Amino acid sequence: MLALIGGLVIYMLSYKVKETKSTDLNCQTIIVGGYLFQTKGKMKNYRIWATAGTDTFWIKADFIPVFKWQAFANSIEKGDSLSVCVPIDHPFLGNYKLAYTLSDAKREYLSLGEVNQQERKSNIWMIMGGIATLVVLIFGFRFHTQKRPPKRAL
Repeated sequence: MLALIGGLVIYMLSYKVKETKSTDLNCQTIIVGGYLFQTKGKMKNYRIWATAGTDTFWIKADFIPVFKWQAFANSIEKGDSLSVCVPIDHPFLGNYKLAYTLSDAKREYLSLGEVNQQERKSNIWMIMGGIATLVVLIFGFRFHTQKRPPKRAL
């Protein structure tokens, strides 16, 4: 049991997130039909949709800390042109496409470098959470299996 848990810890520490490269993305220019930046407590819902077709682009919650949403909201209006890059091999969530980069002719609102950095940070937190869970399981199992003296009747 301990060897299995040790192996899992080593695997988790050596696991690396595959960095997304620009060749892994399909970029297109859209005409902005609108956008919605909603925050309800800790839930954040950031979407941008195009005027033509049914394309709706979703900004993953992990990417929101590096997304320059205030600059986006101050400078992008309905009808503006926007370059959006989505992963080629990423499955869609219904009609939503996951945006990895967003930019216009003037500035970049979501960059691939910052997205990759944010994914590395998320991976570190996942590994730390996994290790903490394993430690709790190990100690919980050890203490649970220890024989306790029987209770004496008074």
